[in-house]
Amino acid sequence: MKIEVERDALLSALKAVADVVQNRNTIPVLGNLLLVATGGSLQVTGTDLELQATSSVTAAGELSITVDKNKLVAAVSGKKPGKLEIEDVVGKVVIKQGRSRSTLMTLPSADFPKRKAVENGVTFSVASASLLRLLETTSPAMASDDVRFYLCGVFLHAAEGQLRAAASDGDRCLIRCQMPAPQGVENLPPAILPGKAIGHLRKLLGKAQAEVSVTISDSAAEFRFAGTEIRTAIVEGEYPNYQRVIPPEQDAPILCARDALIEPAGAVAGILNIEGDKLKFRKLVVEMKADQEHEISGQDSGGACAQEPFDAEYSGDPISFAINHEVARGVLGVFGESAKLSLSIADPGAPLLVMSDKDPDLAAVIMPMKV
Repeated sequence: MKIEVERDALLSALKAVADVVQNRNTIPVLGNLLLVATGGSLQVTGTDLELQATSSVTAAGELSITVDKNKLVAAVSGKKPGKLEIEDVVGKVVIKQGRSRSTLMTLPSADFPKRKAVENGVTFSVASASLLRLLETTSPAMASDDVRFYLCGVFLHAAEGQLRAAASDGDRCLIRCQMPAPQGVENLPPAILPGKAIGHLRKLLGKAQAEVSVTISDSAAEFRFAGTEIRTAIVEGEYPNYQRVIPPEQDAPILCARDALIEPAGAVAGILNIEGDKLKFRKLVVEMKADQEHEISGQDSGGACAQEPFDAEYSGDPISFAINHEVARGVLGVFGESAKLSLSIADPGAPLLVMSDKDPDLAAVIMPMKV
C-alpha cells in the first residue's frame, strides 16, 4: 500500500494532532500516529486514550499504518514542499521524495485504540470564534492540579437562553463567559471539558474560521471543524453552583481603564518577593479614598515595599481591600485592552466582581485576601 500526498498539507495535519500524544508511554502504539488513507483522503490520528485528535488531508492511494510521532514529524519536516510518496513495506514505512528517502518502523493499525464516536449526545453548531472566546476567556481560571478534579476543566452548560462557560480554581478566582444559546442546546447535558482538551481546542480554533459541530453526551464530547475532529472524555463529577459566588453589582462601583489598574499593580508587584508554598502570591492593597487619591501598595516579608497612585472614578465610602497580584493579572488579562472596568466590592472581606463596557459577555470574580 502507498499514497501520494502534499508535504505541507501532511505536515499541518501532523502538527494538528501530535500534541495529543504523550512523549512517554508504557504502551508503544500510544506513541504512534495512525495514518489511514482511503477514498482520496488521509486521516492522521493521535490519542492518549482520553483525548483523540484527527486531521484529514487529500491523498491518492490507500494506507493503514501507525508510525512513531516524533520520527514521522521529523521525517516529513525534513522534506521540501511538494509531493511525497509514502509506502508501507512489511513492518516499515518508506517516505520518498525524489532521491530523498526516510525509512521508519511501524506497528499494526489494528493495535491503535481509537475512541468511539459520541453516542446519544446533543449536537449543535457554533462559530469557531464564538467557541474560542468561551474557552479562551474562562480557562485561565481553572485549576491545573487539584484533588477536586472537577475544577480541572471548563464547565459548559446552557441556562437562561445562554450557552455558558465557567471555570474556577475554587479558592482564588472565577470567570464566566456567555453567548446567546445556539439552536439545539436546550437539552444539552452539562459537561466539564478537561484542561488538555481545552488547550488543544484553543490552539486549533485559533487557526480556523468555520462552523464547529459540537456533540456532547453524559460521558464524552466531540468537535468537528475544518477537516479536524476532536473527541474527548469529559470530567466526571458535578460542577459546583458557581452562580452563588458571583456577587451583585454595587451602586458605587470603581470605574477605571484596564491598563490604569494593571500598570501600577505590576509596578508594585515587581519589587515584591513571591511568597507562599503551594499557592504563590504577591499581596497588593487597593485603597479607594474620598479625595480620589487612590493607591495600590504592597510589602513583602523581606521588607521591600512600594505604592503607586492610579486613576479611577469612585463615589462610594473609602475602602481598602487586598488582592493576589498573580490572580488579578490573569483575570484582568481576559478583558479587552481598551476596556473600562467596573469593580464592585461590598466590604474588604467580600469577593470582587469585575465587569467591563467592552465585554458584556464576561463576569469575573477575584477572591479577597486579608488586608
